[in-house]
Amino acid sequence: MSTLQPRLTVDLAALKHNYQLLENLRPAAELSAVVKANAYGLGVGRVAPALLEAGCQTFFVAYSFEGTALREFIGPDPKVCVFNGPDAGNIGDFKTAGLTPVLNTQSQIELWAANGDAPAMLHVDTGMNRLGLSLDEATQLAAKHKGVSVSHILSHFSCSDDPEAAENSAQLLRFQEVLTRLSSIYPEAKHSISASGGLFLPQEINETLTRPGLALYGICPQAGLSNELKLVAQLEAPVLQVRELKSGDPVGYSSTYRANKHMQVATIAIGYGDGYSRAFSGKGQVILANTPCPILGIVSMDLITVDVSNCPVDVHIGDMAQCFGRDLRIEKVAATAGTIPYELLVSLGERVKRVYTD
Repeated sequence: MSTLQPRLTVDLAALKHNYQLLENLRPAAELSAVVKANAYGLGVGRVAPALLEAGCQTFFVAYSFEGTALREFIGPDPKVCVFNGPDAGNIGDFKTAGLTPVLNTQSQIELWAANGDAPAMLHVDTGMNRLGLSLDEATQLAAKHKGVSVSHILSHFSCSDDPEAAENSAQLLRFQEVLTRLSSIYPEAKHSISASGGLFLPQEINETLTRPGLALYGICPQAGLSNELKLVAQLEAPVLQVRELKSGDPVGYSSTYRANKHMQVATIAIGYGDGYSRAFSGKGQVILANTPCPILGIVSMDLITVDVSNCPVDVHIGDMAQCFGRDLRIEKVAATAGTIPYELLVSLGERVKRVYTD
């Protein structure tokens, strides 16, 4: 494997620290871990075992095939829950791999009632209007399918990234109504509404399971929050070439940038083929030699070109440019591209080498 390729360094010790920190935020509740989308792009094969070592016993993925793959890394004992639930084509996966479905629709409840004999989770929508049953649907179907064992009742905040949003309190009231309405049918069911943002809301939330994803990976779920989470992921890419430009020389496709003076530029091995968004064209930056270096011109599939004229030392082939990480927070980088940290992480492709430290 080439050494001149982008790399994502994943700090597993920081990951474990974040798990323990989040566990202490709501100690009465079990802390699970959301590891869908290849553990948010960080590599589930290393991330999930590290979380297991930190004490995690419940994991969430989006698809049954993700759950089946996860079993290879964490073994048969931890609970593996599938947000998107079962369908006729994958119902066998749930039995074979011992997966717990999240039931979101009438058809999924009926499918599990006919084919499943293990506990499931019931998702009731309280305001996201995405997946999940309405309260009336959940009440009617629960009464009709009393044979379905429900271990947990779930919902999901829609605005937990904003602690001032009135919808957070409104959803908590609706969720309490859900629990009250279903308590006679599922008296032993546990309950969960908080993902990463919910753990940091000011409201008092009584739940027995929390489901963080982004916060585990060191990214603050609310802007302006005092952040004790440790950095887990750092993206870097190597310099492939350094060249001199004179005033008027163009850079990149369509010559969208032309040098306005003599300058030194570096070509770096990362582009949208690696998940580094084309939206950074002409407005993103990297850090080289402890210096912010702006991206010049258009981000291409494999390469970006940056201005290194202000670097205090010479830049050489093989030097690593930080795209986000210790000196360039991913939240700031994402905002530059008009997106969110989630998208930056999960977009990172297979050409980005994952390197793990303990």
